[in-house]
Amino acid sequence: MYEFILLDTAERAEILWDKGEFISNAVIEDCAYNLYTLYGFYVEVVLVQTELSEVTPFKQGERLEKYLACIDITELKRF
Repeated sequence: MYEFILLDTAERAEILWDKGEFISNAVIEDCAYNLYTLYGFYVEVVLVQTELSEVTPFKQGERLEKYLACIDITELKRF
């Protein structure tokens, strides 16, 4: 994750599109937030009016919370 942080936004995006796995998204006002997983950490991509604004790696915390309401667990089997 720390090597990923050192890259510029365009380089982060390129690696993410190639190696990342999409998890979920959320739309808040005029921003779209997309959550990916990559090499054991999360990456949030922020689009403002369809323009790439941020590609931010993280492991936990407030960034993750906005996606929890968007995850549908109704199809999960009970054990």
